[in-house]
Amino acid sequence: MKLDDLPNFKATRREDHGDQVHLFGRFDDLAHVVDSRSWLLTATEAYCGDLEEVDLESQTAIFKSWDDEFIPKLFDSGIGWMHGRYNPSDVWKVLDQSSVWLEAMFRESDAIARDLEDGWRELTSVDAVRVSDSEGLLSIVPNGWDHEHCFICNIHIDADEPKCYTSPFGNGNLYWVCPLCYSQWIEPHDIGFIYAQMRG
Repeated sequence: MKLDDLPNFKATRREDHGDQVHLFGRFDDLAHVVDSRSWLLTATEAYCGDLEEVDLESQTAIFKSWDDEFIPKLFDSGIGWMHGRYNPSDVWKVLDQSSVWLEAMFRESDAIARDLEDGWRELTSVDAVRVSDSEGLLSIVPNGWDHEHCFICNIHIDADEPKCYTSPFGNGNLYWVCPLCYSQWIEPHDIGFIYAQMRG
């Protein structure tokens, strides 16, 4: 599945409502479309909003967004719609054929603990902390970073996992993916996982 296979939403009218813009429009296909927090996206642009009032007969809906400027294509031919379970960067990362994914084995590492206002403690891998982020650090927790999550299926990637795959993106944060998701989605650059997880 590629971006062109997503349900296409073409906006036909715009209404400004305070800090929200309501886009009235029509879908070409409602197979996976539900009222929800969601995204309208292209290969380079994304708009977050709440999809409401999906009408199965007319295939119309209202997309309520906090953005106030949109690319002309949204009104001319329409752009893809995606449920909000994933972020556009997840989709773009999988589709990016220039991405370099390296086979890796997860290793436990120390974590840095930070107190939160609600009484919880936030842990961050020592490897991911930048000096500029060090304000308010509480303590170092030996071997406190004991797993990652596959960004597609969310399973734990632990030290006993025989292998996994990693790839940097954007500000240098690592994407972690399990072997099954790597072979099923990453290698073929297939974004069908966004619907597979909705069914699961």
